[in-house]
Amino acid sequence: MAIEIYYTLASDKSPRKWRDSDISCGGSWTTFMGFMWWMEEKYLPSLPAPAGLKSDRYHSRWAQSCTYDGQGEHPMQEVWDLQLSPKTTHAERLTMASMMNKCFFLVSDFPKIEEAWLEVASEITCKGAEDAFNGLVKAIHKVLDEIPGIHSIAINWTSVVCFYEANGKTDKECYDFVAANAEVESKIKESQK
Repeated sequence: MAIEIYYTLASDKSPRKWRDSDISCGGSWTTFMGFMWWMEEKYLPSLPAPAGLKSDRYHSRWAQSCTYDGQGEHPMQEVWDLQLSPKTTHAERLTMASMMNKCFFLVSDFPKIEEAWLEVASEITCKGAEDAFNGLVKAIHKVLDEIPGIHSIAINWTSVVCFYEANGKTDKECYDFVAANAEVESKIKESQK
């Protein structure tokens, strides 16, 4: 599955129209799923083994979400909540924020995101994660080099889900995840005083 890169132009009137850069890269499984599995195992205890099974292996919330029936809290909620947790690092929180639905970043914030992605990628135990994140960074640099006047960029982490169905034709309902993360970081700093 490909990671697709979308953008808006500074010349667009608000709400800005999403445009397909036609530049993509591989590694959606290694970046998105590899990162989420790594975060879950790093910070959350294993779920109990399914009834009747004796196992010492890690039982994932991802696996449990495959049989989620819509009742009660989604099994992945604990993992998603890590983006708000002071026990995670800033780079981890920013990386997770970048993977949320309907989010984008301003071009001026790309250096912060690039640094966070590469820091996290160097620590992920998933084989190929560092190469996949490096490929994504290179693809975004290519978009920025080839298309002048970009205002914001959104990542479609898996081409299985149609970007426009998930995000809309414009950025009207989307949000700047770097600004949202700055609020989280501010609250974490305040709580630690």
